[in-house]
Amino acid sequence: MPDLDKKTTKELLEATKNFKDKTSSDFVASVLKAK
Repeated sequence: MPDLDKKTTKELLEATKNFKDKTSSDFVASVLKAK
């Protein structure tokens, strides 16, 4: 089970990072567009 938990945690962290990166990119794009 530890292996499964570690893999799941790693995937969740990567998904969270990707989500944050995308959100940041969208936010920056919207700010630049607003100017």
